[in-house]
Amino acid sequence: MDREELRLAAQICARLDGLPLAIELAAARLRTFSTRELAGLLEGGLDVLGAGGPGAEPRHRTLHAAIDWSYRLLDEPDRVVFRRFSVLRGGGDLEAALAVCADPGGTHPRDPRQATGALARLVDRSLLSPVPGGQGTRYRMLELVREYAAERLVESGEEAGARARQADWYSRSVTGGRARPGRQAGRWARRLDSEHDNIRAALTWYLGEGQDPERAMDTAAALWRHWWGRGMMSEGREWLRRSLAGGTREPSPGRVRGLRAAAVLARHMHDHDEARRLGREALEAARAIGDEAAYPACLNGLCATAHVQGDLDASLRYGEESVAWAERLGDRRGVAAAYANLATTLRGLGRLQESEAIYLRALPTFRESGDRFSEAVVLNNLAQVARRLGQPARSRDLARQALAVYQELQFVDGQLDILGLLACLEVDEGRPEAGLRTLAVTERERQRTGYRVQLAADREARGRALAAATAALGEDGARAVRAAAAGADVDDLVTEFLAGSADPGRHLKPEENWVQTKYRWKTT
Repeated sequence: MDREELRLAAQICARLDGLPLAIELAAARLRTFSTRELAGLLEGGLDVLGAGGPGAEPRHRTLHAAIDWSYRLLDEPDRVVFRRFSVLRGGGDLEAALAVCADPGGTHPRDPRQATGALARLVDRSLLSPVPGGQGTRYRMLELVREYAAERLVESGEEAGARARQADWYSRSVTGGRARPGRQAGRWARRLDSEHDNIRAALTWYLGEGQDPERAMDTAAALWRHWWGRGMMSEGREWLRRSLAGGTREPSPGRVRGLRAAAVLARHMHDHDEARRLGREALEAARAIGDEAAYPACLNGLCATAHVQGDLDASLRYGEESVAWAERLGDRRGVAAAYANLATTLRGLGRLQESEAIYLRALPTFRESGDRFSEAVVLNNLAQVARRLGQPARSRDLARQALAVYQELQFVDGQLDILGLLACLEVDEGRPEAGLRTLAVTERERQRTGYRVQLAADREARGRALAAATAALGEDGARAVRAAAAGADVDDLVTEFLAGSADPGRHLKPEENWVQTKYRWKTT
């Protein structure tokens, strides 16, 4: 067997999750298909492992029969765990498996400790596959095995209970992670990546047979930043739309969170009128129930939306009111968040020194709280301000620091934003080819992902840089650079720009000659 055959054989085994019975059936199909053909057929589904010949052993005639044969060898408690596990889409970690497979008010096993042994025995029988990882062991079922287990679950009459436990587990996990923008943000984002199918199943349950749209709304609202960061804004908006439409329209803290989340996603999809409508509705709902703790965030969202609409006067009013409420509530992090948006509005108004001073006052709070995402946003904006103040070296260093955090968080929109700024700096400093190459890659990725440059000032800066680079290179030269850029991607550019990173914090020490502004930091 040559190297290519070995590669294809490994691909087939991986597709079958290493399930011995499935591999046996796949091996039997090699009498009919080549290894390459079988690998291709399996990518389209497992039906090719179906009917066996008349001489085949009964348990090999179909994979379904083979799974049934294995299932009937199990003791009843193991069968129960096998069936219940089927509600985990894409598998789950040990905690999720135990939460779903142990039913305190139902049949044995009722206690998670009792379910642990059953899980181990299912692994021994190759009906579950353990997948070790950096966040602990994950357990998975081959999809056809899961479908069989789901059929048995329906027959048992336990489907509704298992699906409810699955939904409740993931809802608690997601809403409990609402306050995780900090030091564990990257790890949390990767965990959510692995749980998309389970989260979708939970939301589907709450909006369907579970009849709990408020729980769906609370779950969906906690995910807005993840959906934004992963380019899944359309999906997030749809879950929120369905949740908001399906629940009561009476004001509640959960509805306020849902409206705010929907407004953010609408804004990032450039549906600005809808974002402002939702933002106002969120603020009105918060006021209706006297939820003062929600006022700063609601006002902050309206500040950002008014800015991208070009209504900078309204943006300034919303921003100042958000700061006032956060200070009144003694919410230091809320003050920092409000200052960050207010500073962005001041940047849009051209009040650059005031903007810089306020960003630098907000930054320590984000760093002390471990809020890496907000730290990167502030560094990004400081870099934009530094360029406009004629400080290219400072701008580049700040941009690289922001880019490193965005890369850590795998936040593509932020990476594209910083790369656009670095492209402008390349053009400013007489390197039009490098600048145009970077602009070409970011432009292509924005079209692919749907991320857009939010602020008019930043769009205009990139437009000027593009025109300057094209003029410097000439039409033919610019065309050649764009063609060459087709072979580069965002990861290539990020690696190149980070290779020359300066010492973190080099340009972040307060200067005695900072401009004095009317915005005073209040320690709370």
